[in-house]
Amino acid sequence: AASKFELAADLKIELLAAEPMVIDPVAITFDEFGRAFVVEMRGYSLQAEEKISRIRILEDCDRDGQYETSSVFADQLRWPTAVVCVAGGILVGDAPDIIFFKDTNGDRQADVRQVAFSGFGTSNVQQLLNSFQWGIDNRIHCASGGNGGIVGRIAREELTRVGLGSMVAERHPQVDLRGRDFAIDVGRMELATTSGGGQFGMTFDHWGNRFVCANSDHCQQIVIEDRYLSRNPRQRIGSPRASIAADGPAAEVFRISPVEPWRLVRTRLRAQGLVPGPLECGGRAAGYFTSATGITFYDGDALPAEYADCFFIGDVGSNLVHRKRLVDGSIQKTAIRTETKSEFLRSVDNWFRPVQFAVGPDGSLLVLDMYRETVEHPASLPPLIQQHLDLASGNDLGRIYRVVPRDFETPVRKLPGEATTDELVAMLGHANGWHRATAARLLYEQRPAMAAELLTEHGLTSLNPIARIRAMYLLGDLSKLQALQLSTLMRDETADVRIHAVRIAERFVSDSVITTRLREMADDADERVRFQVALSLGQLDGVAAADTIARLAVAEGSSHWMSEALGSSASKCRGEVIARLLTSLARSRFEGDDGKPLLLELIREVARDTNETELTEVCRLVSQLADDDLDLLGDLLLRMAQGPEQQIDRVKRSFGDDGTKFESLVSLSVGRANSIAMNEKQALAARVGAISVLRLADFDKFNSVLPTLLALRQPPKIRLAALSTAESFSNDKIAVPILQQLASMSPEIRTHALQVLLARPSWTLQLLGEISIGNLSPVMLDAATRQNLLRHPQVEVADRARQILGLNAVSSRATVVDEYAMAIDSLTGDVTRGRAIFRKSCVACHRLESEGNEIGPNLAAFANRGSAAILLNLLDPNREVDSRYLAYTALLEDGRTVVGIIASETASSITLENSEGKSISFSRDEVDEMQSTTKSLMPERLEDDISHQGMADLIAYLLGQRG
Repeated sequence: AASKFELAADLKIELLAAEPMVIDPVAITFDEFGRAFVVEMRGYSLQAEEKISRIRILEDCDRDGQYETSSVFADQLRWPTAVVCVAGGILVGDAPDIIFFKDTNGDRQADVRQVAFSGFGTSNVQQLLNSFQWGIDNRIHCASGGNGGIVGRIAREELTRVGLGSMVAERHPQVDLRGRDFAIDVGRMELATTSGGGQFGMTFDHWGNRFVCANSDHCQQIVIEDRYLSRNPRQRIGSPRASIAADGPAAEVFRISPVEPWRLVRTRLRAQGLVPGPLECGGRAAGYFTSATGITFYDGDALPAEYADCFFIGDVGSNLVHRKRLVDGSIQKTAIRTETKSEFLRSVDNWFRPVQFAVGPDGSLLVLDMYRETVEHPASLPPLIQQHLDLASGNDLGRIYRVVPRDFETPVRKLPGEATTDELVAMLGHANGWHRATAARLLYEQRPAMAAELLTEHGLTSLNPIARIRAMYLLGDLSKLQALQLSTLMRDETADVRIHAVRIAERFVSDSVITTRLREMADDADERVRFQVALSLGQLDGVAAADTIARLAVAEGSSHWMSEALGSSASKCRGEVIARLLTSLARSRFEGDDGKPLLLELIREVARDTNETELTEVCRLVSQLADDDLDLLGDLLLRMAQGPEQQIDRVKRSFGDDGTKFESLVSLSVGRANSIAMNEKQALAARVGAISVLRLADFDKFNSVLPTLLALRQPPKIRLAALSTAESFSNDKIAVPILQQLASMSPEIRTHALQVLLARPSWTLQLLGEISIGNLSPVMLDAATRQNLLRHPQVEVADRARQILGLNAVSSRATVVDEYAMAIDSLTGDVTRGRAIFRKSCVACHRLESEGNEIGPNLAAFANRGSAAILLNLLDPNREVDSRYLAYTALLEDGRTVVGIIASETASSITLENSEGKSISFSRDEVDEMQSTTKSLMPERLEDDISHQGMADLIAYLLGQRG
């Protein structure tokens, strides 16, 4: 295996341990004496119940960089995936549990075994909890992995008995981890949610910024933490994480290993329709990330400077390690590829499975190689294939490597476990990240007598800004950080020190000096500092924060991330912020987007809430706009009137005069909006905004102008805006003008119109009725619409669709695939025609050549799998569905039905993306019901839209996009 690696000339890869010293390593941690605790996941992927997995200790007794001894520390584990040192022992993630192990008699075997938390999901072996990391904030951060779970803590007495936690609370509520990660406060043994959503891998950079990965989205940043998002249950917010790879989520990878024989056999059987499932590779090697894992930021000191500030990410399916450099400087960071048409580390050996990485006590980069013949979800392998494969093949093998410079010699240096208190404080600025984190953990856990004094004298004054940050957190946790010290750190020359000082300032909200300084930092020169201030302001007294929130909103509220941060912080002072935005700012400041997004969101929240005093005051302020800003008035009234009838009645009463005041203001706004919307000489943006305000009009008035707004002569944006406004009405008559204009609409506009008609069952039945009497052709229905009709949650609608369209809810897709495969085998595809078909049928959910939406999988990646794979995925998308692309049906409180995939979930909101590429975010209290259709958002029956020749053209175009 060692002879098959390809690595940069200035580096070498050395074997540290191999079977039988270590088997199937998937996670590693080091105690303060440099001993390695390795998770052996021998039970992968079907042997969880046999409990053959273990934790092993490896020791380098002579400190030459090689492990001489190996012993089993704990066994009888199911699917362990994570480990971290704590309180003289280790915490191990072994779903459904997190278990504490400790050796109390020095025999290298755990005699303490205590479950600390339980309830983690186990449904998918590739989505288990993982990646335990000691954070810069002295909490253990963990990735949920995708399985989620409803997690609770074991009884307080059991934990304190084994010496785990010094301030354990009596009770601990169960925590729902769906769509989120978590962190553990080891002093209190409390588990709290954090933002997340990755799969297997989580890491921190030098400054405590957190990053995750998923199999086909290999580098993602957590931008806003869940503790901020959970403050405001009314807030609508998108995903708290961002994909930051400059070359895209499923970026190219350049493997040199051949495709495994079993995969080739399965490909042939699937192509012949003999086994279910999508084709893998189509006889070619995949050229894009399909199995990203173990993202790790290198903060060691052994590799040359060019490898600093880099992520290392494995692709186990392609037998390689990918490298990206982190580019800082803004709220959302960027990661750029470092190797050109190559990889940091790759092998021709198919058994090389780099699943996880770590930085060791010697500063090297460790590579954990599970070394398996097959790494595949069992559900992806039909019995016909499985009977010829041994999925346990390799569960007696495994390797740990280190990557170091060619001339590297293992340094002899003091380990944290051998250090005095002052030496531990000095280690907070060590060049090797492992030393910094371990020293901080020991100071946190042991709390030696001189720690506070030494941290103050040497930690806070260190020339290393990372040491200053760690010292600041430790003093805070020791309750020894003084307001004057914090105030000084809030003026530190390094922006990242100021960021963390602002976070810690949240603990000092009763100190006027700190809160004054916090508000002053809204003018900080660094955008990232201002962003953290925007988040932290929510911890202040509402009135004290309102001025600063409003000032930041006007200055840079057009920033997506800044607006969401301010929306979270304004939850305790919405009325005050609204008042300042409405009365203290010049009207001209609203001509751009700054300030207005936050104002509109807060107005919506106030209208939905039950604080009558706040609502009445806001209504008074809004009323004053009638004299000088009818455009803004219309936008505000629109947000206040979006909701259930009882909400609208409350709003009307709060304006006074038994609702007549509200009606008068609405009349003014609608009149103004109508004159702008219908004036074709007005600017397009102004007309679009005015059409939105027409949602406030009574139905008859709007319905009278809808045909004109939908007319063929209108620009597409006007027609789309009219359709969006039409969807807000519940009257059955709204469908009539839409159906009348359907035949004149372009494919893009018609797709949107069909989404509107499917929003309410009565409108959907009218659509089907028009088709049944021949007024409309069923050819107008795109594949996604047909699929949604057949799977409609109301049985009456689904039955009517099958009756009228002559479609079966269940059909033999294999027959269709075979027919097309035989037909196009003799056809020559045309790339130009194929591009046109892509633009017509695929751009709603897929993106190629800078066109379309990135909702579905990367089609360039599928192109690398060959024509048979493309054909199968196009015509039989439900053969095997990735859980990320499962469609959900949400019934909203206003009666509308929305279908889409879950783009993100937070404590307060859910975002769905529909087949048009449109994101729909709603707070959880706006959803009456939501459930999965168990089907892919990708529609079936594309054969109704694409002929044999058209399919050959489309495949030719897609194959031309492969890497």
